Amino acid sequence: MLDVGHELENLKHRLMAKGFSLDEAESICDSASDNVREAVIDMVADALEEAVIDGGDHNSHKFVQELMAIRDGNLFKITTLSGKTDFSEPPFPMLPKLLSNAKMAHDGSRYKKIPMRERSSESSMPKTIENAIKQINKQRLQLKADKQARLEKQRGGSSDPTESIDTIEALPVPQHEYTYDNSKSVATQFRTASDKQDPNSKWVRPAKKADMTEKLEQINNQLQDRIDDAIRYIMAQYGG
Repeated sequence: MLDVGHELENLKHRLMAKGFSLDEAESICDSASDNVREAVIDMVADALEEAVIDGGDHNSHKFVQELMAIRDGNLFKITTLSGKTDFSEPPFPMLPKLLSNAKMAHDGSRYKKIPMRERSSESSMPKTIENAIKQINKQRLQLKADKQARLEKQRGGSSDPTESIDTIEALPVPQHEYTYDNSKSVATQFRTASDKQDPNSKWVRPAKKADMTEKLEQINNQLQDRIDDAIRYIMAQYGG
């Protein structure tokens, strides 16, 4: 990302070279600084929302719940709380757990009748996304509300107006996963789980592909380009 403080200092000198007084030049730079900060807040929040929606497309609650935007030196990037970017899950054999309190058949095998409930077509993923975006926008507004008080301390200077933008999280800690509540659904049939069945093919939760590495890299590259373009545009507007 461009050094905003350096760009503001250059803007001040350009304005003074055009005949503006020091006070006038610093006042204009203050306005430019305000605009830069607002633009950065919006672009970082938008990038985080984009990652949230993509996590929803991959049906990964855990990825969405770990998402956050952080400042890394002079850059902003979208990352996760744990630092990992691959939230894929392997197939999960459920048969051993299902048979943990099974009955014994006459032939010595274990079995259990499992009620198969008619699940609602409503997914819990939209709720996870909705709450994440609400959290992002809440922090977006809070950062903007705090802007004036923080910037007042550095009026007339050329420091980076984005320094106080530290993190924006998708979901607040403690984090939790929204799960389907089947307590209100109706059992339509029963299936039998048995240790005669192959645990690698029966009662296996399918694998989930959610490697977000490439997507996050793309989002972060675009974010830096957009921030730099916005800084150049704002400096040109105020220096023109």
